[in-house]
Amino acid sequence: MPAQTSKAQVIETINATAHTYEGVPGLIRKYYGITPDGTSLVGIYLWESKAAADAFYTADWVAMVTKRWAALPPRRQEWETPMVVGKRRAAACRRRIEASKTCRQSDNGTAATPAAMCARKQAGHVTCTRPQAES
Repeated sequence: MPAQTSKAQVIETINATAHTYEGVPGLIRKYYGITPDGTSLVGIYLWESKAAADAFYTADWVAMVTKRWAALPPRRQEWETPMVVGKRRAAACRRRIEASKTCRQSDNGTAATPAAMCARKQAGHVTCTRPQAES
Protein backbone atom coordinates (compact mmCIF):
# COMPACT_ATOMS: atom_id res chain seq x y z
CA MET A 1 0.00 0.00 0.00
CA PRO A 2 1.20 3.53 -0.53
CA ALA A 3 2.97 4.99 2.51
CA GLN A 4 0.41 7.80 2.84
CA THR A 5 -2.49 5.35 3.29
CA SER A 6 -3.89 5.60 6.81
CA LYS A 7 -5.18 2.67 8.82
CA ALA A 8 -8.63 4.29 8.72
CA GLN A 9 -8.49 4.33 4.90
CA VAL A 10 -7.52 0.65 4.85
CA ILE A 11 -10.46 -0.26 7.09
CA GLU A 12 -12.78 1.92 5.01
CA THR A 13 -11.73 0.05 1.85
CA ILE A 14 -12.23 -3.30 3.58
CA ASN A 15 -15.71 -2.29 4.74
CA ALA A 16 -16.61 -1.04 1.25
CA THR A 17 -15.43 -4.15 -0.58
CA ALA A 18 -15.89 -7.11 1.80
CA HIS A 19 -19.32 -7.88 0.37
CA THR A 20 -17.72 -8.81 -2.96
CA TYR A 21 -16.46 -12.02 -1.34
CA GLU A 22 -19.92 -13.15 -0.19
CA GLY A 23 -21.21 -16.05 -2.23
CA VAL A 24 -17.90 -16.85 -3.91
CA PRO A 25 -18.12 -20.54 -4.87
CA GLY A 26 -16.04 -22.69 -2.52
CA LEU A 27 -15.01 -19.84 -0.20
CA ILE A 28 -15.68 -20.77 3.41
CA ARG A 29 -14.25 -17.67 5.05
CA LYS A 30 -11.99 -14.70 4.37
CA TYR A 31 -9.98 -12.93 7.04
CA TYR A 32 -8.49 -9.47 6.63
CA GLY A 33 -5.35 -8.88 8.66
CA ILE A 34 -3.77 -5.49 9.24
CA THR A 35 -0.55 -4.71 11.07
CA PRO A 36 -1.08 -2.55 14.18
CA ASP A 37 0.31 0.51 12.40
CA GLY A 38 -1.88 -0.13 9.34
CA THR A 39 1.00 -0.26 6.87
CA SER A 40 0.56 -3.86 5.75
CA LEU A 41 -2.45 -5.98 4.89
CA VAL A 42 -3.02 -9.70 4.40
CA GLY A 43 -6.02 -11.66 3.17
CA ILE A 44 -6.42 -15.19 4.48
CA TYR A 45 -8.88 -17.36 2.57
CA LEU A 46 -10.26 -20.70 3.72
CA TRP A 47 -11.44 -22.75 0.74
CA GLU A 48 -13.45 -25.95 0.39
CA SER A 49 -10.84 -27.20 -2.08
CA LYS A 50 -7.71 -26.22 -3.95
CA ALA A 51 -9.73 -26.35 -7.17
CA ALA A 52 -12.09 -23.65 -5.82
CA ALA A 53 -9.13 -21.45 -4.89
CA ASP A 54 -7.47 -21.98 -8.27
CA ALA A 55 -10.70 -21.01 -10.05
CA PHE A 56 -10.92 -17.79 -8.03
CA TYR A 57 -7.34 -16.50 -8.30
CA THR A 58 -7.48 -15.39 -11.91
CA ALA A 59 -5.33 -12.79 -13.66
CA ASP A 60 -8.34 -10.43 -13.48
CA TRP A 61 -8.55 -10.89 -9.69
CA VAL A 62 -4.81 -10.18 -9.30
CA ALA A 63 -5.18 -7.01 -11.39
CA MET A 64 -8.21 -5.87 -9.38
CA VAL A 65 -6.51 -6.39 -6.01
CA THR A 66 -3.32 -4.71 -7.23
CA LYS A 67 -5.33 -1.68 -8.35
CA ARG A 68 -7.55 -1.60 -5.24
CA TRP A 69 -4.61 -1.45 -2.86
CA ALA A 70 -2.23 0.46 -5.19
CA ALA A 71 0.38 -2.13 -4.36
CA LEU A 72 2.49 -4.88 -5.83
CA PRO A 73 0.52 -7.90 -7.05
CA PRO A 74 -0.52 -10.18 -4.18
CA ARG A 75 1.75 -13.09 -3.37
CA ARG A 76 -0.11 -16.37 -3.01
CA GLN A 77 0.95 -18.87 -0.38
CA GLU A 78 -0.83 -22.17 0.04
CA TRP A 79 -1.38 -23.95 3.34
CA GLU A 80 -3.23 -27.14 4.09
CA THR A 81 -5.83 -26.85 6.84
CA PRO A 82 -6.53 -30.27 8.34
CA MET A 83 -8.89 -28.80 10.96
CA VAL A 84 -10.60 -25.56 11.85
CA VAL A 85 -11.63 -25.13 15.48
CA GLY A 86 -13.92 -22.42 16.76
CA LYS A 87 -16.37 -22.00 19.58
CA ARG A 88 -19.44 -22.79 17.51
CA ARG A 89 -17.98 -25.80 15.67
CA ALA A 90 -16.43 -27.32 18.79
CA ALA A 91 -19.64 -26.90 20.79
CA ALA A 92 -21.77 -28.41 18.02
CA CYS A 93 -19.40 -31.33 17.69
CA ARG A 94 -19.43 -31.96 21.44
CA ARG A 95 -23.24 -31.91 21.47
CA ARG A 96 -23.44 -34.42 18.62
CA ILE A 97 -20.95 -36.73 20.28
CA GLU A 98 -22.47 -36.47 23.75
CA ALA A 99 -25.93 -37.16 22.30
CA SER A 100 -24.65 -40.36 20.78
CA LYS A 101 -24.83 -43.37 23.08
CA THR A 102 -22.06 -45.13 21.21
CA CYS A 103 -19.24 -43.29 19.54
CA ARG A 104 -16.50 -45.50 18.14
CA GLN A 105 -13.34 -44.87 16.19
CA SER A 106 -13.82 -46.18 12.68
CA ASP A 107 -10.37 -47.78 12.49
CA ASN A 108 -10.45 -50.12 15.50
CA GLY A 109 -13.88 -49.80 17.12
CA THR A 110 -12.64 -48.64 20.52
CA ALA A 111 -14.46 -45.98 22.50
CA ALA A 112 -12.82 -42.62 23.23
CA THR A 113 -13.58 -39.47 25.24
CA PRO A 114 -15.97 -36.94 23.67
CA ALA A 115 -13.14 -34.39 23.27
CA ALA A 116 -10.91 -36.90 21.51
CA MET A 117 -13.79 -38.05 19.34
CA CYS A 118 -14.62 -34.46 18.41
CA ALA A 119 -11.08 -33.85 17.19
CA ARG A 120 -11.08 -37.08 15.19
CA LYS A 121 -14.56 -36.41 13.79
CA GLN A 122 -13.51 -32.98 12.51
CA ALA A 123 -10.46 -34.52 10.87
CA GLY A 124 -12.75 -37.03 9.15
CA HIS A 125 -11.51 -40.14 10.95
CA VAL A 126 -14.53 -40.98 13.08
CA THR A 127 -17.92 -42.48 12.56
CA CYS A 128 -20.41 -41.84 15.37
CA THR A 129 -23.58 -43.86 15.49
CA ARG A 130 -26.62 -43.88 17.74
CA PRO A 131 -27.71 -47.41 18.65
CA GLN A 132 -31.10 -48.63 17.52
CA ALA A 133 -33.78 -48.51 20.20
CA GLU A 134 -34.32 -51.87 21.77
CA SER A 135 -37.49 -53.56 20.64
